Amino acid sequence: MNGEGRGELSTDRELLRGLIEIYENDFMCGYDGEDKEELRLEVLELIVNITKHLNDFRYCRRKSCSCSPESKIKRILERRKDFIKNELLTMYTLSETNPYKIYDLVERIAGEATE
Repeated sequence: MNGEGRGELSTDRELLRGLIEIYENDFMCGYDGEDKEELRLEVLELIVNITKHLNDFRYCRRKSCSCSPESKIKRILERRKDFIKNELLTMYTLSETNPYKIYDLVERIAGEATE
């Protein structure tokens, strides 16, 4: 991996850390919707699959395969785009990480599932 890739990975890991902070602080302590348990599992699945993507933990090399973290992130985004974009990752989060950049990361990884 070249130096440029390492810089992007570092930034992506910072975005992942921001997502975890938002999950732990804003979502777990602030969200009180009736669907909290269902959403909690989806956000955790999103965090796990972003982690797998960043660390290249996978069963096969095809990003379009249904077992890939990219495909799983794409499916979560398809199901929960409105929640992720308009409720989870808003400018009102307590994290210092820019929530819009976190959303861009999620979209970018999901987009790799079609490659």
